[in-house]
Amino acid sequence: MKRITFLLYAVFTILNSQHYFAQDSLSVSTDISINRHIDGTLLIPESNKPLPLAIIIAGSGPTDRNGNQNLMQNNSLKKLAIGLSENNIATFRYDKRVVKQIKTRNVSS
Repeated sequence: MKRITFLLYAVFTILNSQHYFAQDSLSVSTDISINRHIDGTLLIPESNKPLPLAIIIAGSGPTDRNGNQNLMQNNSLKKLAIGLSENNIATFRYDKRVVKQIKTRNVSS
């Protein structure tokens, strides 16, 4: 029983990861600097029609554009953007000001 459960889990994981990798070629991702404090990523699905745009705003704390914090890496907002892109919705997600300040402070130390 454990082998079957493990096998099903492994197959699901492989199929799910291939789904995300395949999506990267169907969208155009562009890094954009809004001003000296805010950088973000615009993800636009390839389409000949006008598309709606969702602006993804991170929750509390020093969360970056992908949904990650210093001790937590889950790429939740990046995965959300990819999922919306699959449904022909362009997204813009950005780093909070504090994230850029933390990154700048870490680079200069």
